[in-house]
Amino acid sequence: MPSSETLPRKLPGRLGVYGEFVRWLPAWLLPVIVFALMVAAYQSPLTFTVDVGSAQDQAYTRNFHSRVTEAGRDFRWSGVYGYIALPGTGGGRPLTATLTIDSARSARVAIIVNGALLHDADLDAGWQTVSVTVDERAPAALSSRDTVIEVRAPDYRTPDAPNEAKGIK
Repeated sequence: MPSSETLPRKLPGRLGVYGEFVRWLPAWLLPVIVFALMVAAYQSPLTFTVDVGSAQDQAYTRNFHSRVTEAGRDFRWSGVYGYIALPGTGGGRPLTATLTIDSARSARVAIIVNGALLHDADLDAGWQTVSVTVDERAPAALSSRDTVIEVRAPDYRTPDAPNEAKGIK
């Protein structure tokens, strides 16, 4: 019978190369999963809706008048220059901005995104939808970190407020 000194001793806790890999799997797998989720979140398209005329729009609008309700629709008149700021939506990612506007008369309306003129046309009275696309054709608009949509329209005075210069609804 061999003595206990001649038998190889098994050391407790020795798992071998495969065992070490399995033991440390959660430690390196978690950062890989977090990184993959961050990349996926950045790649997914972002939808940003600002209902100008709602109580929550003041964080995004500049140079707009107070809220108005007309024919069941809430809106704000812009000034001659009205701005809608969408923080964090730029950074080289193409986007499409869709605006539902009413000039209340035939007027030339310009839509400028981050300093690039993307729409300049005559619009008739009545609610209508105008879409502008920010892509590689407008590199200045595309490169900005935040998206600022500027709406310009000629001065308009309503009968109820003849001293207020208004642009569009």
